[in-house]
Amino acid sequence: MKNMMCFFLFICVAFCMYGAAQTITPSSWVPSNLGAKLSQNPVTGTDAQIRALIDAYQKGIDTLDQGLDIVQRCLPSLKENVFILYREYNQNHTRANYESPDFTVTECLNYLQSDMDFYLSRLCNGVNPDIAAKGSYMPKAYWLPEWEIMGRYDAIIPNTYDARASWPLILSTQDDPGMALKPTPYILARCIKKGYQNNDTKEQAKNKAVLLDMAYDFNINPLRLFATGFSKGGHQSLKLGIRYPDWYAGIIAVHHDLIMESFPVQWEALMDLINAPTLLVHSTMDGYFQDTTVKYMLQNGCPVHFINDGHGHDADWLFRQNVDTLVAFCDGVTLDPYPKKVRHTVEHKRYSRAYWTNMRAIMDENLINAQYEIEVTGDNIIEIRLLKNAAKIQGFDFYLNDQIVDMGRPVKIIYNTDTVFNGMPTFRTSVTLLTGPTTVHANIVSLLWQQIDNIRIATFGASTQVQETASAWPHKEQALFVSPNPFNPTTKITFDYQKGLGSAASIVIFDLQGRIVANLTPSSGSCLKEGVVWNAAHSPSGVYFVQAKAGGVRLIKRVTLMK
Repeated sequence: MKNMMCFFLFICVAFCMYGAAQTITPSSWVPSNLGAKLSQNPVTGTDAQIRALIDAYQKGIDTLDQGLDIVQRCLPSLKENVFILYREYNQNHTRANYESPDFTVTECLNYLQSDMDFYLSRLCNGVNPDIAAKGSYMPKAYWLPEWEIMGRYDAIIPNTYDARASWPLILSTQDDPGMALKPTPYILARCIKKGYQNNDTKEQAKNKAVLLDMAYDFNINPLRLFATGFSKGGHQSLKLGIRYPDWYAGIIAVHHDLIMESFPVQWEALMDLINAPTLLVHSTMDGYFQDTTVKYMLQNGCPVHFINDGHGHDADWLFRQNVDTLVAFCDGVTLDPYPKKVRHTVEHKRYSRAYWTNMRAIMDENLINAQYEIEVTGDNIIEIRLLKNAAKIQGFDFYLNDQIVDMGRPVKIIYNTDTVFNGMPTFRTSVTLLTGPTTVHANIVSLLWQQIDNIRIATFGASTQVQETASAWPHKEQALFVSPNPFNPTTKITFDYQKGLGSAASIVIFDLQGRIVANLTPSSGSCLKEGVVWNAAHSPSGVYFVQAKAGGVRLIKRVTLMK
């Protein structure tokens, strides 16, 4: 009966759109400031549609079996879509914030409906949507809070997607391989626009919003995010890399138009990409090509790769004919969130953070354009080098941990020949180089990869229960346990796997850089059920990943060593 009721909710939307005067009560989980909007009658036909969708989707969510793990996992995304409808209800749907490169409210509503129907129709019938998501093209909608508008994007999911593991993701902003990525392990988020988005701040906010939205629906590896695009999209990917260097593990720019004459500040800042491997695909047949770009990056120590595809201004060679080259490049790259050397250009105060460093400007200007280099050298020593516009740099905040320095010993911070700090480090260790009338502090603490990782842990946990009856490994017969967690310095790892998978089971510990820290696989796989002990006495404090494998299935659990 419940399943029929859920199905009825979806087909009734079309019939109830014009009954907008009926009373609709907000669900208990709707914030009061949003729920109060339902006391208003719809202003336009679009508002009547939104009102009807709110009613249908609230009821659909409230009829779900809240005791199911998969329902609990999907609830945040489902509710957020309803909140988007509330926010847009009775607004001016052609307001100035919706610019020509933005999708209209109607266009976004179509995507939101498709997304909600995909999940609710399956959850109502007790079907895990992860199964249907495999190899799928999925329209998605999101809210852009800075501009208070709706947005939309497309997601393409690998054929072998399994929510029990974390998957790499490629975000594209103009052209991409599309469905050709399905056979690969890469999720594709297509942040495609209708025209050229010349507002960089808005475009960057969209990309971040898409990545965070994706993180609630799919188990994403936060250290394996990639940006790609053709022409202006490649240009935008490079800008993202230099302005937010800790967002992406790598960048793939295809026939980009970021040339020195037109964008001197950003072109010069390409020298900062010393920690983000970059693949530039271009050709002398393209009028935007400049061989000086690759030479400049190589001279400044950037891990840049160049391919001359022999094409004019198109993306066919990489995105249509040689997708395996794109995949091979990404396969070899993982973000190092704590590099020992950071070089960064702060065009504007919004770009003040790079990895574990944050620059404080001495004055608030539209264009700061200050450049610095921070390097961990010697014996717990941090060196500061100011490369450009030093007079605009007031000081720095360093967000330290044992991956960067030895937190159990004094740290010395040197600028020029002066020691500006010498003492025990803290999570945020700050230094002041200049004094002035104004200090501009961005107060950025949580980075994008950390936000995505927090969502991943909260949403998918260590070993998400996948209710897939066709699986060779039913969730009731699998479990990966680590206790205590956090720990110091020992913890016990238990891997309870299905007997039919034999003894080919393993336990391996990785650090955040993907390096193997310990292999705890015993000679007999059955011993894993009794548990193995990891003694991390000789490892630094920080986050690690326990990977358990058996029968071709992999489980990963995040653990924290706290000394």
